Amino acid sequence: MTALCYYCGCTLGHYRVHKGEPMPSNTATRDHLQPRIRGGKGPGNKVDCCLKCNQDKGSLTLDEYIVVLEYRRNRAVFREAMAMVNR
Repeated sequence: MTALCYYCGCTLGHYRVHKGEPMPSNTATRDHLQPRIRGGKGPGNKVDCCLKCNQDKGSLTLDEYIVVLEYRRNRAVFREAMAMVNR
């Protein structure tokens, strides 16, 4: 079974990165749903996610990050619609 990012649903990759090489954005990481700095604790507070989402989410709560993801999704749909109109 392929692991998916908890937030964006991309397929997670497992890479051996050598010193100085950039990590691919879909590298598998673990993230705290409720950030530790905002009171998140315990093993049930961690999920598998891609490096990009983990870095983007930062210290946002899950609810706050969902707003960011929805904004990005809607912006992409809007751009696609505008591209079709302007053909």
